[in-house]
Parts: sequence; C-alpha cells; structure tokens
Amino acid sequence: MNKKSIEKWGGTKWVVVEDSKQIQVTVALPTWENKNIIWLQLESLCRQETKYKWELVVCEEQSKNMAGENMILSFTDRLINAGCVRVSYIPLKDHVPLSKKWWIIAHASLGTTYLLTASDNYSPKNRIEFTHNKIKEGFNW
Repeated sequence: MNKKSIEKWGGTKWVVVEDSKQIQVTVALPTWENKNIIWLQLESLCRQETKYKWELVVCEEQSKNMAGENMILSFTDRLINAGCVRVSYIPLKDHVPLSKKWWIIAHASLGTTYLLTASDNYSPKNRIEFTHNKIKEGFNW
C-alpha cells in the first residue's frame, strides 16, 4: 500500500530520519481518546536501548481528547536518540475498531518485526531489543 492509499483515512505525516530501508522493527501504537496518558508509552519508547533501527507508527482518531500530531511529533528528537529512524502519524477522520487500526498501521509499516503497544502502557527499556531477538530466534507468539 502506498502513501496515497493511506491518505484516505485522513493523511499521514512522516518524519524520516534515515534511509527507511534499514528499518527492522515497527512499533505500532493505535490510540483513541488518550491525550492524558499516551505520554507514558511515548516516554518509554524514548528510553529504549537497542541496536536495531525501528519506526513508530501512531494511528489516532481526531477527537476532543486526542493527543494530536503536534504532541506525538514533539517526541521525535528523543525517539531519534533511542534509535527510531521513522515516525509516522496517521490521523483518522472517523472512529474505527482497534483491529482496523492494526490493519492500517500494518499497511503503513516497513519493519520485519511488528511490535504491538498500547497508549496506556510503559515498555521496559529493552522491549524492542528483546522482542526482535526472540522473533529472530524463531519464537512465534
């Protein structure tokens, strides 16, 4: 799926830091009505310690209690320092079920490993490293 196809959901904003062909892990972060708690997951992603190149793809409906593009992208510099090479923000015009958001994010992602996150969780600093290593070892969760 190309960028043009994804834009039918409201337009995608990409911040590409390096060559996106190097991305090994996609961190998928769907959210809805979570502007007061999503900072927790974003903060934990800013503290990741990994040798792998990864991307963050956020998918969010536009609502009164949304985090919004500016808030999400305000973490970009710190995410880059944690090894993130691409940040994507997919704004949705209408509410869609969580399963549909996973599908949308999957079609916008480039990583070979797909890591699911929630906007109200905190990921340990080795989450990307540990998960990617286990999948490379053959674990099939």
